[in-house]
Amino acid sequence: MSYDLKLFRKEIRKQYSNLAFLEHEESITPFTEKQFERLKKGLNFYKYEIEAETDDLIAYNFKGGQLGITAYLSKTSLTFKCAGGGEAGLFEIMQTSSEFSDSEFLTLDLQTGTWDGMCLEAELEAEKNEQQGQQPLEIEQPTKKPWWKFW
Repeated sequence: MSYDLKLFRKEIRKQYSNLAFLEHEESITPFTEKQFERLKKGLNFYKYEIEAETDDLIAYNFKGGQLGITAYLSKTSLTFKCAGGGEAGLFEIMQTSSEFSDSEFLTLDLQTGTWDGMCLEAELEAEKNEQQGQQPLEIEQPTKKPWWKFW
């Protein structure tokens, strides 16, 4: 049994209302060159080693095949697979994909069909407020006074 996670540009979640886009990945907006290079460097940093490389796909293994983890970087997605690696392998791919999921990328959990990312909650809240016609919340910054002026 395999557990799969796919990382995409964050715009993909908004562009498609369901997961049918996975059947036609060639129509997905590709990573920018800068994003692609950032992902390659990140995989190298997290000890993913290149196993095979073509014009369309780079296949990686984790630390020489430990934990049954492989990753596949294409122009449109980064796929993490954990086959038979148990809880440690699952934790590793979830942690690594979470590290990449920031303001540029979101992770799609293929088992649950849910998106995950650091910016996702804030984005969803902003969308909800927008749909309800509310203005975005502005956070007031407290005025800082020197400690001796509190008396």
